[in-house]
Amino acid sequence: MEKYFLSSLENKQLSYVRECEYIRSIKFKTGKNAVIVKLNEPLQWSDSEGFHGSDYAIVTARHEGYDVIEPIYFPTFVYVTVLKEKDYDFVEEIENDDLLIIGIGELYETYEKAKYHVFD
Repeated sequence: MEKYFLSSLENKQLSYVRECEYIRSIKFKTGKNAVIVKLNEPLQWSDSEGFHGSDYAIVTARHEGYDVIEPIYFPTFVYVTVLKEKDYDFVEEIENDDLLIIGIGELYETYEKAKYHVFD
């Protein structure tokens, strides 16, 4: 599987670099591509029910013309989301309502580029 590196200039929680191992691609009901990724550092968030964490996330491109399945532009700007209730092992098609947005970030091809936010 492919590995990329996630960080963010716009989100404090995602500001340090995480390795993203691509697990598999999925689609929104609209046809837009997304990818389930396994992170080397879990995402954390809180809501009215308490604190939560996940080693898995779903990333999807923020801008038209960018692809998360086989990125050709780096960085690729992405939404970083988690499933609200579905099981990552069984999900094949998703809707916006299935997801909780954790933040926005960028995918880079190397750790160093992610750490220093290098734009090619």
